[in-house]
Amino acid sequence: MLGAADKWIEIKSPHVTVVSRSGSGETRTLAWQLEQVRAALVTILPWAQVELDRPLRVLAVDNEQKMRQLAPEYWERKGGVRPVSVWVSGPDQHYLAIRTDLAQEQHNNVNPYISSYFSYASLVLQQSLDDSKAPLWFSRGLAGVLSNTIVEGSSVLVGAPIPWHLEYLRERSRLRLPELLAVTRASREYTSGNGLERFDAQAWAFVHFLLFSDNGARRPKIDQFFAMMTKGAPADIAMAESIGQGPSFEAAYLNYVTRSIFMFGKLDVDVSVKRERFAERPLPPAEAASALALFHAAMKRPVEARAAIAEARAADPAAADSFAAEAFLLEADGKPDEALAALTRATENGA
Repeated sequence: MLGAADKWIEIKSPHVTVVSRSGSGETRTLAWQLEQVRAALVTILPWAQVELDRPLRVLAVDNEQKMRQLAPEYWERKGGVRPVSVWVSGPDQHYLAIRTDLAQEQHNNVNPYISSYFSYASLVLQQSLDDSKAPLWFSRGLAGVLSNTIVEGSSVLVGAPIPWHLEYLRERSRLRLPELLAVTRASREYTSGNGLERFDAQAWAFVHFLLFSDNGARRPKIDQFFAMMTKGAPADIAMAESIGQGPSFEAAYLNYVTRSIFMFGKLDVDVSVKRERFAERPLPPAEAASALALFHAAMKRPVEARAAIAEARAADPAAADSFAAEAFLLEADGKPDEALAALTRATENGA
């Protein structure tokens, strides 16, 4: 069973804390790669608000069995996906659970952690622009392009083609561009599984077209589009005055999605981020169990969270974060007074 008895370490980079069951070298590389992804977002989208509203904590394990213990719900679903990474936000932190044994297994320039990177990019975009005003094609399409960011040696690849999106676009029916641009959260294209699959494929393709077609000639228009929306312009007006009217380039877009060769971005890694400078320490059993308790509480797994709380208290009755995890469980159970008492105990103990 995955627990505090395992040897856990904590490595802190400038913007990420990694709690890991993997070795020091793998953990440092993971933290360094996440820092490189963040730096790439800043380069590609200079207007993006990459400072998250809560700290980012990564829980890293080195095989599928341990990932199953971290996120059992995916294995409880018959025929469900078996994720190599899971993103979830808790009241106190954002969490990324990830398998380090797949870090170098990019096949055909596809990041194995693409779903979690989509969540990370979406979170950055939500902080950068009022999500209620951002058109859905823009937020999900841009997150889709950024999700396939790969750190490879001395380079960072951004926006490599996503094979299953291309397959969908070439083999199934597509929305006309005006229909794509009109999709909202109330649309069937967003609320149904099959509709969302088609919408995400086309939104990805359209944003990819704007970023990379014609050697990136349209990319500055995205920055202009964003700037106009942040100043209060309605999305349709911002679109017309920056990117243009959809019908004016629909033929070029349709030709783009059927091509066989795609451009994408290639950046140099940020050499100012030195993995050997990241702070490292062994994590005491009480802290390791508390970290697991907080993650399980965020995942809405009270049984696993309470088991981890008990393990933390057995190692240290004053384990501060175990009381924070307990508070989140009590709040979810509709017990605000008890939750407040647990949070008070957590802060008194140094959380």
